[in-house]
Amino acid sequence: MEKESSPVRPRRGVRGKKAITREEVVDGAMELLADGSSEDVSMHRLARHLGVGVMTLYSYVKNRDELLDLVVERTEADFAHLLALPGEGDWQDQLVHHFCEWRRLGLAHPGLALTILHSGQTLTSASRESGKRIMDEVIGLMRKAGLSADTSAYLYLALHQYTSGALLREIVRGRRGPQDPRLIRWQGTLRSLRAKEYPHLRAARSVFLANDAEAQFIFGLRAILHGATAASSELPPGSESTPAFVAVPTTTSRASARRGQGG
Repeated sequence: MEKESSPVRPRRGVRGKKAITREEVVDGAMELLADGSSEDVSMHRLARHLGVGVMTLYSYVKNRDELLDLVVERTEADFAHLLALPGEGDWQDQLVHHFCEWRRLGLAHPGLALTILHSGQTLTSASRESGKRIMDEVIGLMRKAGLSADTSAYLYLALHQYTSGALLREIVRGRRGPQDPRLIRWQGTLRSLRAKEYPHLRAARSVFLANDAEAQFIFGLRAILHGATAASSELPPGSESTPAFVAVPTTTSRASARRGQGG
């Protein structure tokens, strides 16, 4: 049974049953996604939005999953084109450009981004092929820059996870708007900080108050790339081994040493 959401107003000019096309069905689903996530796209909700009967939709798509696949197909060509690497310039600049484009596209299509990142919607076979090609190009760029296969894989995963998390956070915050009570309270707290009590946070508060999401995002990308490059430089030339810096830090040995000295 499909989950029902808040009432949806039909498109302007729509009155009762009418003839529609498959393209219009996909257009309608994308319009619903623009204001929500895949959970907001049910066949009943879409039918009301388009001003047609539910059974009319089933003459164009088998079910809701096929509908969401069609939405992904509609956008995948643009995504693949825009996410292509520039092909020239510093390799780190190319990667920053790539992941910034990913973020920009996600913010431009928040409903679709949430569908893929949060709801676990299965991508179409064409989307998966496109994704694999992009991954191969990105990892290939890293390897041309001198990184090992393992380091390239870890770096790709780090950048992918960082971008996905940052994008999800921005979408959620963006929907709350600038008048979000939590944001207003936090900014008020920052402005009232006393230097004697919180000297370091007060000195750094201008960055928090600016709340420049793009600048924060790019800084994070650069920090990840810088760290991976510095760590890979410590590996022997031509090494394909897993970098040692992926080990989980622990204080167990230090604590044990102190206990041993005390005993």
